[in-house]
Amino acid sequence: MSYILGQIQAIDSGSKEFFEVLNIETTEDYNKKQKFEKIKNPKIEFQDVTFQYDSNKTVLENVSFDLSKNEMVALVGPSGAGKSTIVNLLLKFYNPTSGAITFNGKKYSKLSHNQVRNNIALVFQENELFSLSIKENVAYGSDIDDKKVISSLKKANAWEFVSNLEKGIDT
Repeated sequence: MSYILGQIQAIDSGSKEFFEVLNIETTEDYNKKQKFEKIKNPKIEFQDVTFQYDSNKTVLENVSFDLSKNEMVALVGPSGAGKSTIVNLLLKFYNPTSGAITFNGKKYSKLSHNQVRNNIALVFQENELFSLSIKENVAYGSDIDDKKVISSLKKANAWEFVSNLEKGIDT
């Protein structure tokens, strides 16, 4: 019984936060059609970026770094160090409180959310799979054919495993 009550309390708390997020006004225009533009030789720069979620606590203070094409970066540090905040800023979920983020020399504030997000790939430490086929999980958010799904699985060193499954990518 205590387990069930604990679950109900967790669900109640989580649902309140969920609805708070849903009520946040967006600055994105989802109806605007944009042509996908793959940026060659991308470079992202953080220039003295400071960020606060609210006026009480600074999460990032004067952070500067740059990321270049084909560079793999791991953000490590203790809880509360700003790792998730950096990712949220990279994906334009938030704007810096001060400082600047640039993408190939263009200010992030001048770029659309789609321009940024279509050119960035993230691999989270904790992954989530949907109750869909392997093909649909790999292609999530994209309209790609089986050939590209298989190519992606090969690059991720997962094709050998998947190809041995009874239904392959349709598993």
